[in-house]
This record gives sequence, C-alpha cells and structure tokens, in this order.
Amino acid sequence: MNINDVFNSENRFFSAMNKVWDLMVLNWMFILTVVIGIGPASTGL
Repeated sequence: MNINDVFNSENRFFSAMNKVWDLMVLNWMFILTVVIGIGPASTGL
C-alpha cells in the first residue's frame, strides 16, 4: 500500500464519509426547513 493511496480522496473510506456527510447536511436542511416553516404556517392558520 502506497502512502498516496491512504490520502487519496477517491478511496472507499473518503467516499463513504462523503455519503455520510451528504446525508447529515440533507437532514439538517430538512429540519431547518420544518422549523422555519412552523412560524408562517401557524401565522396563516
């Protein structure tokens, strides 16, 4: 195993961490949309 392979951004570890990060960001975006949307929804109600 080469040291360049360890820090390569295309290896399996970084690829999996990228998917985990994308899911975390998507989750936070969904939560923020719901939390921010409660104010106008309750005002309109």
